[in-house]
This record gives sequence, structure tokens and C-alpha cells, in this order.
Amino acid sequence: MNVNNIISKRLTAGMQAVIAVVGMFFFNFAFAAGGLEEATTQVTEIKEWAYGFLGVCVFVYLIYLVVMALLDKKQWADVLVGVGYVALAGAIIVMGEWAWSVWGS
Repeated sequence: MNVNNIISKRLTAGMQAVIAVVGMFFFNFAFAAGGLEEATTQVTEIKEWAYGFLGVCVFVYLIYLVVMALLDKKQWADVLVGVGYVALAGAIIVMGEWAWSVWGS
């Protein structure tokens, strides 16, 4: 049998074991947290935090591109491509939320 295949199978089994142990650690917290309303509130808070974090990351990325274009290290076309990437990523998030509101609940 191929050595790489054996290592890959053991690594996969090891990762499954780690996920199972971590899941069992948080198992009691899920039941003691307060039910569906509390979970929905927590998920909403995490989502708002993540959007704020991603907004700051995107802002820093675009500022970096503009500064590099001003210093002639990058072209202005790279800035426009970066704006397109940011717009595409935002559109994916919005479309995901829309799809979830239509088919998810």
C-alpha cells in the first residue's frame, strides 16, 4: 500500500477525532445556553461583528491599493480590479442572505 495513502487516511481519522472531542466539549454549553432565541441572538451578534471586521479589512485593502497606485508601485487598473473584487464579495454575501431568507426558513 502507498505510504502517502496511509498517512492521508490516518490524518483524516485524526482530524475527525479532534472535531469529535471539541464537539463534545461544547455539547453541554449548547444545551445550557438558553434555547433557540439565545442562539439566534448570539449568531446575529457574531454576524454583525464579522461584517464589521470584514468591512475594516476591505477598507484597509482598498487604501493599500490606492497608496500603492499613488506611489507608482501598482497601476490604477489594479485598484479598479480590487474594487471589483470587493463588490463581488459583497454581492455574494447579499445573495447568500437573500437565498437564505427565501429558501432557508
